[in-house]
Amino acid sequence: AGLLLLFLTGCINNASSVLVSENVLPKHFNEIAFSPEEGYAPFLVMKATDQATFNKLWDFYNFDGEAKRLDFDRKGVIFIGIYESSCESVVSNIRSVKDEIRIDIDSEMGSGGCAEIANPRSFIIEWDKNDLKKLSKVTFTEGHDEIKIPFKELAEFKNDGAAS
Repeated sequence: AGLLLLFLTGCINNASSVLVSENVLPKHFNEIAFSPEEGYAPFLVMKATDQATFNKLWDFYNFDGEAKRLDFDRKGVIFIGIYESSCESVVSNIRSVKDEIRIDIDSEMGSGGCAEIANPRSFIIEWDKNDLKKLSKVTFTEGHDEIKIPFKELAEFKNDGAAS
């Protein structure tokens, strides 16, 4: 088990880490999330490179409690909202490839398999601030598929979280 843990943490870029993972999503997620084409699950990906934006996104995604104070001198964060099956989704790999961030999200399989239900799941991932400012999308890999999801901005939505 120790080797497996070492292997999994070795895949994640040293410049990043998953700060928070909770069963929450923004209000009106289905209306505002991005789905690359019919049959793909929706994603909502947003970024913060300062504390004020982080605080707003924390509330927008409905995370529990008060937003944490973070050091935004060198780091920024990526907010990811998805649906998961009855098996919990985990970020298994984060890497920088050329001018994009690639993120693998896997399901932790239970002994009884996974039921195809839509449980909310959101992650906050820390990343290099300078890299993050230059990026317009995140690429998720699922098996052999690569799904490119553009970053959305809070300004695209009304105050209640619905698309404008």
